[in-house]
Amino acid sequence: MHGAKDFLPGVTCLSDMLQKAGYHQTYMGGADINFAGKGSFLKSHGFDDVIGKNELMTNELKGKSTGQGWGITDDLLLDVVFDKYKELSAADKPFALYTLTLDTHGTSPSPRCREKKVVRGDRSYKDSVRCSDYLLNNFFNQ
Repeated sequence: MHGAKDFLPGVTCLSDMLQKAGYHQTYMGGADINFAGKGSFLKSHGFDDVIGKNELMTNELKGKSTGQGWGITDDLLLDVVFDKYKELSAADKPFALYTLTLDTHGTSPSPRCREKKVVRGDRSYKDSVRCSDYLLNNFFNQ
């Protein structure tokens, strides 16, 4: 799908219905939006903002270390996503905010989890899940 302009143009997705209903839709993810045609799919199905690693590193996270070569660690991503949530909440328009985290794709939890001693440091998937649980709990309880 890399390089394709449209992805499944004849299919109606939830995002297409939300667009028709007037929702502002934002996707924020820690990986490159071009991976697997994700950006093309989202842009062709009603998303207003499609923000991935490259966009975040140019703007919100400029000059910060992401901690991973192929994506942004969940601790940094969720901070930026929450800022976007506050921004969208302040507007007088319905919105949908989507994110895709990466830390459970491997065995290297976010630095914040190591600093807070949430993980055991055994470089296991269990540590990655412990970290995600901690970060998501903090995200939803802000």
